[in-house]
Amino acid sequence: MSNTDVPENPPDDKLPKETEGLSRRSLLKRGLFGGLILGMGGVFAYQQSGYELKKEKAEALKILGAKEFIVLQAIAARVLASDEDGAPEANEVGVVEWIDGYLHRQSSWVQKDFLMLLNAIEHAGPVMDFQFSRFTRMSAKQQDKVLGNWARSRLGLRKQGFSALKGLCVMAYYRHPKTWDMLGYDGPLVKKQSGGK
Repeated sequence: MSNTDVPENPPDDKLPKETEGLSRRSLLKRGLFGGLILGMGGVFAYQQSGYELKKEKAEALKILGAKEFIVLQAIAARVLASDEDGAPEANEVGVVEWIDGYLHRQSSWVQKDFLMLLNAIEHAGPVMDFQFSRFTRMSAKQQDKVLGNWARSRLGLRKQGFSALKGLCVMAYYRHPKTWDMLGYDGPLVKKQSGGK
């Protein structure tokens, strides 16, 4: 064989190795299921009825619309529900408003994916969880079941979506001074100085 000839089947050690733990098939599977979940969010995103916010609240939002605000508010209420007496509620410490501000500082693709995730949780109940209602119209018990299904899902993208959502809710909640006593935290050692310094 001359130097210009190329073997039809190169030896296995010359083939590019697939990423460990993520074969082409599993990547395709995740992509298809992920596309289904996010696509469902997009399909139902047009449904805006029944989502009302006060004008001043709606105008203050940077990324979230009235619908996404209400969906995230419902999710945060369940994710951050506490058994501890006197624990502040998510609304009380502005969890959703903080997340809206956080999203405003992120890339446009992060914002878009987050909004699709909220729409998927709101509307995917009939297909994914056999719950024939919007998430925001379910009882607290039904909502906990749906979020539990997302958290324990065998679909990687669904599980990761919930994990990211929960992480943001927890970060937004515990950054507020009203929650620090629950952690035994006295606050930062260096106090903010006046004059914007």
